[in-house]
Amino acid sequence: MFATANTVMIALLAASRICLGMARGRDLPKMFSAILPKRQSPWLASLLVFALTLLFLPLKKIEIIASVSSFVTIVVFIIVNAAVVYLRRKDPARKRPFRVPGAIAGWPVLPLLAAGIALFFLFHFEEQVYYVGFGIVIFVLLVYQALHRRRA
Repeated sequence: MFATANTVMIALLAASRICLGMARGRDLPKMFSAILPKRQSPWLASLLVFALTLLFLPLKKIEIIASVSSFVTIVVFIIVNAAVVYLRRKDPARKRPFRVPGAIAGWPVLPLLAAGIALFFLFHFEEQVYYVGFGIVIFVLLVYQALHRRRA
Protein backbone atom coordinates (compact mmCIF):
# COMPACT_ATOMS: atom_id res chain seq x y z
CA MET A 1 0.00 0.00 0.00
CA PHE A 2 2.91 2.35 0.75
CA ALA A 3 4.32 1.84 -2.76
CA THR A 4 0.93 2.62 -4.30
CA ALA A 5 0.56 5.81 -2.25
CA ASN A 6 4.08 6.88 -3.19
CA THR A 7 3.42 6.25 -6.88
CA VAL A 8 0.18 8.24 -6.73
CA MET A 9 1.97 11.14 -5.02
CA ILE A 10 4.70 11.18 -7.68
CA ALA A 11 2.11 11.04 -10.45
CA LEU A 12 0.18 13.96 -8.96
CA LEU A 13 3.34 16.05 -8.61
CA ALA A 14 4.32 15.22 -12.19
CA ALA A 15 0.82 16.07 -13.43
CA SER A 16 0.95 19.52 -11.82
CA ARG A 17 4.35 20.17 -13.47
CA ILE A 18 2.97 18.97 -16.81
CA CYS A 19 0.07 21.42 -16.42
CA LEU A 20 2.58 24.16 -15.64
CA GLY A 21 4.54 23.38 -18.80
CA MET A 22 1.36 23.22 -20.87
CA ALA A 23 0.24 26.58 -19.52
CA ARG A 24 3.61 28.11 -20.35
CA GLY A 25 3.30 26.62 -23.85
CA ARG A 26 -0.21 28.09 -24.14
CA ASP A 27 -1.91 24.68 -24.26
CA LEU A 28 -3.72 25.48 -21.01
CA PRO A 29 -4.89 28.89 -19.76
CA LYS A 30 -1.99 31.10 -18.60
CA MET A 31 -3.32 31.23 -15.04
CA PHE A 32 -2.09 27.63 -14.51
CA SER A 33 1.49 28.82 -14.94
CA ALA A 34 1.31 30.71 -11.62
CA ILE A 35 3.99 29.61 -9.14
CA LEU A 36 4.57 30.37 -5.48
CA PRO A 37 7.55 32.73 -5.19
CA LYS A 38 9.16 31.06 -2.18
CA ARG A 39 8.70 27.37 -3.09
CA GLN A 40 8.54 27.71 -6.89
CA SER A 41 5.64 25.24 -6.94
CA PRO A 42 2.77 25.49 -9.45
CA TRP A 43 0.03 26.03 -6.89
CA LEU A 44 -2.88 26.62 -9.27
CA ALA A 45 -1.90 23.69 -11.48
CA SER A 46 -1.70 21.55 -8.33
CA LEU A 47 -5.24 22.62 -7.38
CA LEU A 48 -6.42 21.72 -10.90
CA VAL A 49 -4.88 18.25 -10.63
CA PHE A 50 -6.38 17.83 -7.15
CA ALA A 51 -9.84 18.83 -8.41
CA LEU A 52 -9.61 16.45 -11.36
CA THR A 53 -8.41 13.68 -9.07
CA LEU A 54 -11.51 14.11 -6.90
CA LEU A 55 -13.61 13.14 -9.92
CA PHE A 56 -12.23 9.60 -9.62
CA LEU A 57 -13.42 9.06 -6.06
CA PRO A 58 -16.78 7.57 -7.14
CA LEU A 59 -14.87 4.69 -8.80
CA LYS A 60 -13.91 3.58 -5.24
CA LYS A 61 -11.64 0.68 -6.23
CA ILE A 62 -7.95 1.56 -6.54
CA GLU A 63 -7.56 -1.19 -9.17
CA ILE A 64 -10.02 0.56 -11.49
CA ILE A 65 -8.35 3.94 -10.97
CA ALA A 66 -4.91 2.42 -11.64
CA SER A 67 -6.25 0.65 -14.74
CA VAL A 68 -7.77 3.89 -16.06
CA SER A 69 -4.41 5.59 -15.55
CA SER A 70 -2.64 2.80 -17.43
CA PHE A 71 -5.26 2.86 -20.19
CA VAL A 72 -4.93 6.60 -20.77
CA THR A 73 -1.13 6.35 -20.69
CA ILE A 74 -1.21 3.62 -23.34
CA VAL A 75 -3.58 5.67 -25.53
CA VAL A 76 -1.25 8.68 -25.28
CA PHE A 77 1.71 6.44 -26.13
CA ILE A 78 -0.11 5.20 -29.25
CA ILE A 79 -1.02 8.75 -30.29
CA VAL A 80 2.58 9.98 -29.87
CA ASN A 81 4.01 7.09 -31.90
CA ALA A 82 1.35 7.51 -34.59
CA ALA A 83 2.20 11.23 -34.75
CA VAL A 84 5.89 10.40 -35.25
CA VAL A 85 4.99 8.04 -38.11
CA TYR A 86 2.64 10.60 -39.66
CA LEU A 87 5.10 13.48 -39.44
CA ARG A 88 8.00 11.38 -40.78
CA ARG A 89 5.87 10.30 -43.75
CA LYS A 90 4.36 13.73 -44.40
CA ASP A 91 7.61 15.70 -44.45
CA PRO A 92 10.60 13.32 -44.45
CA ALA A 93 13.17 15.95 -45.51
CA ARG A 94 12.50 18.36 -42.63
CA LYS A 95 15.30 18.97 -40.12
CA ARG A 96 14.32 17.37 -36.81
CA PRO A 97 15.75 17.72 -33.29
CA PHE A 98 15.99 13.92 -33.02
CA ARG A 99 16.41 10.91 -35.27
CA VAL A 100 14.30 7.77 -35.47
CA PRO A 101 16.60 4.98 -36.61
CA GLY A 102 15.45 1.97 -38.57
CA ALA A 103 13.15 3.29 -41.30
CA ILE A 104 12.16 0.90 -44.11
CA ALA A 105 10.97 2.57 -47.31
CA GLY A 106 10.30 5.77 -45.36
CA TRP A 107 8.30 4.01 -42.62
CA PRO A 108 9.85 4.42 -39.15
CA VAL A 109 9.85 0.86 -37.80
CA LEU A 110 10.35 1.53 -34.08
CA PRO A 111 7.33 3.85 -33.66
CA LEU A 112 5.20 1.43 -35.70
CA LEU A 113 6.26 -1.49 -33.49
CA ALA A 114 5.76 0.54 -30.31
CA ALA A 115 2.26 1.61 -31.36
CA GLY A 116 1.37 -1.96 -32.35
CA ILE A 117 2.57 -3.44 -29.07
CA ALA A 118 0.77 -0.73 -27.09
CA LEU A 119 -2.39 -1.40 -29.09
CA PHE A 120 -2.13 -5.07 -28.08
CA PHE A 121 -1.98 -4.06 -24.38
CA LEU A 122 -5.01 -1.83 -24.84
CA PHE A 123 -7.32 -4.84 -25.10
CA HIS A 124 -6.78 -6.28 -21.62
CA PHE A 125 -8.87 -4.07 -19.34
CA GLU A 126 -12.21 -4.39 -17.58
CA GLU A 127 -15.23 -2.88 -19.33
CA GLN A 128 -15.58 0.01 -16.86
CA VAL A 129 -12.01 1.11 -17.64
CA TYR A 130 -12.88 1.59 -21.33
CA TYR A 131 -15.85 3.82 -20.54
CA VAL A 132 -13.94 6.02 -18.12
CA GLY A 133 -10.72 5.98 -20.18
CA PHE A 134 -12.36 6.89 -23.48
CA GLY A 135 -14.40 9.52 -21.64
CA ILE A 136 -11.18 11.10 -20.38
CA VAL A 137 -9.54 10.98 -23.81
CA ILE A 138 -12.60 12.55 -25.49
CA PHE A 139 -12.85 15.22 -22.77
CA VAL A 140 -9.17 16.13 -23.12
CA LEU A 141 -9.44 16.32 -26.91
CA LEU A 142 -12.50 18.58 -26.66
CA VAL A 143 -10.77 20.88 -24.16
CA TYR A 144 -7.68 20.97 -26.38
CA GLN A 145 -9.77 21.88 -29.42
CA ALA A 146 -11.67 24.56 -27.51
CA LEU A 147 -8.47 26.15 -26.21
CA HIS A 148 -6.78 26.10 -29.61
CA ARG A 149 -9.85 27.37 -31.43
CA ARG A 150 -9.95 30.31 -29.01
CA ARG A 151 -6.26 31.04 -29.69
CA ALA A 152 -6.59 30.94 -33.48
